[in-house]
Amino acid sequence: MIEINLLKKDKTRRKIDFSSYLGGAIVVFVALLIVEVAFLAYYTMNLNSQYNSLSTTRDKLRSVEREVKRIRAKLKEVRVMTATIKKLGQNRGMAYRILKDVADLMPDGLWLVRLTKRDNVLFIEGKSFTTEAVAEYMTNLGNLKYVANVRFNGSGLVRLQVPKKSVNVYKFYIKVTLKV
Repeated sequence: MIEINLLKKDKTRRKIDFSSYLGGAIVVFVALLIVEVAFLAYYTMNLNSQYNSLSTTRDKLRSVEREVKRIRAKLKEVRVMTATIKKLGQNRGMAYRILKDVADLMPDGLWLVRLTKRDNVLFIEGKSFTTEAVAEYMTNLGNLKYVANVRFNGSGLVRLQVPKKSVNVYKFYIKVTLKV
């Protein structure tokens, strides 16, 4: 067997002096500590930023929640009103139809001053710029299915004195008898 000795002729090993590495190790340790502190500081700032963002979002959501509660309350009111209107619409009878027709049949240049009902008779008082509008209105009322008779009542048709003589205004009184 052949033995090769690569060591120097002095077969003693040298002792390693760790004191020279101790300064470097301390520097590395301090550097790692500084990096870790910097990382923790950055991470803490990031968490604080996220916390602030989440707090702002929470406050916005609370505001939205309050608004939703207000809207729900309004919707409830609207539902109650709608139900009431539907009940009125289902139960509307002759009075509603009469009022609607009396209003819908008015020609331009004619307006009502008073409308009263006693038993099955309507008394209509109004004003108009022309006698033709009054005649048209009376004809329209007479064409309704539930009307028996339309005629002038009391003074009938009266021309009012107006300071401007270029404009005529007529006051009329109509009596409408309804079918029973």
